[in-house]
Amino acid sequence: MARIGLLLIFLIVSILSVSGQRGLNNPPIPENNNCLRCHGQAVYSAFSSDGKKHMKQPMSESCVIPRKMYQNAIHGSLKCVDCHAEGYSNTPHPVDLKFKPLYTCADCHDVQKKFKKYHLDSINSEDERSVHAKAMPNTFTCWKCHNPHTNVTAFSEQADLKSVITTSNSTCLNCHNDVNIYNRVSNKIPVNVLKSHEWLIHTELHLKNIRCVDCHAKLTSPTFTPHEILPARKAIRECTACHSQKSILSNSLLRTKKGNESFFNFSNNRALEYAFIMGANRSITLNIISIILFITLLLVIFTHLFFLLRYRKLHKNG
Repeated sequence: MARIGLLLIFLIVSILSVSGQRGLNNPPIPENNNCLRCHGQAVYSAFSSDGKKHMKQPMSESCVIPRKMYQNAIHGSLKCVDCHAEGYSNTPHPVDLKFKPLYTCADCHDVQKKFKKYHLDSINSEDERSVHAKAMPNTFTCWKCHNPHTNVTAFSEQADLKSVITTSNSTCLNCHNDVNIYNRVSNKIPVNVLKSHEWLIHTELHLKNIRCVDCHAKLTSPTFTPHEILPARKAIRECTACHSQKSILSNSLLRTKKGNESFFNFSNNRALEYAFIMGANRSITLNIISIILFITLLLVIFTHLFFLLRYRKLHKNG
């Protein structure tokens, strides 16, 4: 059973890391060729100062940037030196540059008006209160979860829910389901994801059909994806929290954009396209129609009985 569980988790991660991402197919940038000549492959050549000797060295896994993945990423239209210090323009770059602070996400995203709609100020505040930031107060950044070189987002109130879920969960499972990556940020032993969620009915279905953050984050964010990650002991563990008319998902995964109400006035229109979350929807209009039809049916039945009994009484009396 343990092997089957591990296999299921592996399949889930494989599906999540591939199917939920939508590439942008940015054109290659010539200025990045010098960088990707080394960082675009798992092995690079190191030359002596006089250029007469060289040896092949393995590139650190965290420093490998596959060309195609970078082109399809949301930052694939940028030059490497747009985020890295100008000193990186000279290749091979000095080792000391690694110890210089890099530009942060906020350096660009907080100052440009076109990014205001993403509520990045709220995201930064939520991150500061999250369990991750408290566990890593001096080292936790956006990059711990979102690789700036390969990150692709499908988060949109108009996006396909399945795509949103797979993309979101791959971000969590890439760390929490990989011992090597997890040990880069924590000395603890990572918990088996499948085993820790055994209390759920149909565990595998829940892991594939709901976002981790919908149960493990505080759902008061103005953004579509909450970032205030809570400790495991504070995670949602009640079925009715999601499977009810007042589903907490109405403020996150099933958030409906204003102005998209349907003719039948369902309490949550997005739930109509995602049948996995049963009990999280309701239409007052259809309820009224159902009541009217039910009352009409009763009236027809009683009317029929009335005239039937009346006919039999008259027929009996001849």
